[in-house]
Amino acid sequence: ANHNASGVGTLLELARLWQQEELDARRSVLLVAWGGVALDQELATDFIEDASNFRFLITPTMNGRVTPWMILQLDYAGTGGDTLLVDSNSQGRVTETLVETAAEVQVPVEFVTDAGVDGELVADQIPGIYLQWSDAEVPTPDQDVFARISADKLQNYGETVTLLLTKLVRLSEF
Repeated sequence: ANHNASGVGTLLELARLWQQEELDARRSVLLVAWGGVALDQELATDFIEDASNFRFLITPTMNGRVTPWMILQLDYAGTGGDTLLVDSNSQGRVTETLVETAAEVQVPVEFVTDAGVDGELVADQIPGIYLQWSDAEVPTPDQDVFARISADKLQNYGETVTLLLTKLVRLSEF
C-alpha cells in the first residue's frame, strides 16, 4: 500500500541520515514497520509486549529490562491535506517537541480525537504519537499506486519526523 510504503520510506531515510551523520544518540531506537496492523491488534500488541524484541537495545544496566519509551506511528506520509494530524491521546513533552518541530519546518499541526492511536495500549502503557496528513483516505486496491504519493508531502512529513526523532534521541533526560 502506498501509505505503508511512504512510512517505510521515511524510516529508511531516517536510518540512512543517522548513519551518514554518525548520530550520537543518547537513546536506543528500534525502527519497526508492519503493514495492515493497528496498534490495538494482536500482532502489534504481542510485539510490543514481548521483551525479547528489545533485547539488543542499550540499557543503563546489564540486567535492565528494556521497554519502549515511546511509540511513533507513521501513516499516510505522502498523501492527504496540508495539516499534520496528531491524535489527542498523544501526550506530554514528546507532543510539545513535535509541535515545536513542525513549526520549525512550517507544517501546521492539529489535534484530533481518535486519529489512530489505540488509547488503551498507548495511554496506559507507553506514550505514543500517531501522525498522518489531514484528509488522508484509504484508496481502493486499484487506486493504491505510488503515483498518488506527493513528493512535497513526503518531504515535509519526513523532515518533521526526522528532526523530531533526532531531537528526542539527543536529549539526555526527558
